[in-house]
Amino acid sequence: MKRKKTRITDLHSDVLKHIMVFVAASLDGAANLARAKTVCKYFKELAEDTDILKAVEFDNVRPSRINRSFWQSNGLLVRCACANNLNACLMLFEYVNSLSRSLRTKINFIDSAIRDAMERLRHTCTRARMKAIRSSAEEIMLLYNATMVERAEMNELVDAYIPPGSEDC
Repeated sequence: MKRKKTRITDLHSDVLKHIMVFVAASLDGAANLARAKTVCKYFKELAEDTDILKAVEFDNVRPSRINRSFWQSNGLLVRCACANNLNACLMLFEYVNSLSRSLRTKINFIDSAIRDAMERLRHTCTRARMKAIRSSAEEIMLLYNATMVERAEMNELVDAYIPPGSEDC
């Protein structure tokens, strides 16, 4: 008589949830949970549980080496922060803060480029100067568009994290 093969998904859901909490709370929890989610559909659904998201450990996560999807509004970091994972909240705050500093730097550079272009306009406009002004204007527009895209991404992150009705806080 053949024995039926037992699979891990045959375990009771509470037992699997307990195991997933240990996976999420491990030293490399965020990466381990991300890998576990790819095993099967049931693990993917289980990994969305609030208790598991609260347990995800981010200590070994280096923000500079993470895939961009991690930071998006439906990414693991934001979902963990929405589940009141304090480590995720702190990492999200640090990311938004660094993005904000980066945007301020770019905006200051754009302001400087605009002042430079205006100064060029004050002088007589030869063909060479007009060409330089057009080049500066194109560069300014490229920087401005890139900054607006980053600003939109930051706003999306902030909007995704702040629960509705908490604007008064």
